[in-house]
Amino acid sequence: MIQGQGMETGEILARAPGKLILLGEYAVMEGAPALVAAINREARITVRPSRDRHFRISAPVMDVDALPFHLDASGAVVFDAQLGDALADKMKFFAATFAAGWRMRSEAASPAPLEVHLDTADFYHRQHGKIGFGSSAALTVALLGALAARSDSDFFDEARQYPFFRQALEAHRLAQGKMGSGIDVAASTFGGILQYQIAPEGQLPAAMIETVSYPPGLYMLAIWTGVSASTRKLVRRVHEFRAREPRRFQQIMEEMGEISFAGCHALFSEDISHFLDAVGAYHQVLTKLGQHSSAPIISPEHQALAAIAYDRGAFYKPSGAGGGDLGIAFSDSPEVLEQVAEQIGRTAYEIVPIHITANGLQITYKEVV
Repeated sequence: MIQGQGMETGEILARAPGKLILLGEYAVMEGAPALVAAINREARITVRPSRDRHFRISAPVMDVDALPFHLDASGAVVFDAQLGDALADKMKFFAATFAAGWRMRSEAASPAPLEVHLDTADFYHRQHGKIGFGSSAALTVALLGALAARSDSDFFDEARQYPFFRQALEAHRLAQGKMGSGIDVAASTFGGILQYQIAPEGQLPAAMIETVSYPPGLYMLAIWTGVSASTRKLVRRVHEFRAREPRRFQQIMEEMGEISFAGCHALFSEDISHFLDAVGAYHQVLTKLGQHSSAPIISPEHQALAAIAYDRGAFYKPSGAGGGDLGIAFSDSPEVLEQVAEQIGRTAYEIVPIHITANGLQITYKEVV
């Protein structure tokens, strides 16, 4: 369908998966290759024409129901009701992302108000709150996809997927304060397992993205530490270490980069033994990075989980910034991981049932009756 002939009159459902970083966190920001997998936890965004000529946002996870808002002369989102501090803070990300997506829409798109429904329940633990599966990136990709699809149903064809990814990356970085490599945005956009590497280009990194097949004979468990972590705070401490000791920082990043490169190559080659060696080595260098930056990357929870895994012959590392959130146990033996899971079942930690999905952003359209 040509530009401007989109799906403006009906209801659009956009779905984007979350992510699990397999290898290369932190080093990816310095140009090293990293591995990320899209998983079966989705952000679901529904948009439809407004029934009362007001923009409205509903987000059950945030206890928001049909909250009205409008766009000011600069295109910024302004809520029509007074929000408390906690809710205002939660809505900042939606406001920044929606405004970015609205500015990116086709010039032929109708400016008519919309009703927007956000469903990010897949990214929350029933007791402990948000899990580190990349909810903000998935929400960004799904929301921008829903807005783009209203005016151009071909916006995500094969030739235009990468330009869309770049738009989503820009919007996500603006909403996040220009933080992050974009590896989570890539997973939410394209799906599958990706090798991701950035080459800095001004304020926005250009990314080299390759699809990787998951090798038969490699098994993993995603484990929730029971503690939420602030990626922003951990990254800030690492940045402070870089400013304080640039030479030592560079040495650690080079070591991490070499290990991540070897692990990426091993996964491409289906060399499970060398991939597991890379996982073990990367956990050790993450410990070193945490010690030098005074950041609890390998927290007591991650230390305990690593001990459980290694005692039973598996390999373990945090997934993401560390400090809490998620870790991954890897093995070439399902029986070994069963033993790990049995031991974890006797602790306060929790196995999180996930699987890797080949699906990235998906758009579904239906007429509104």
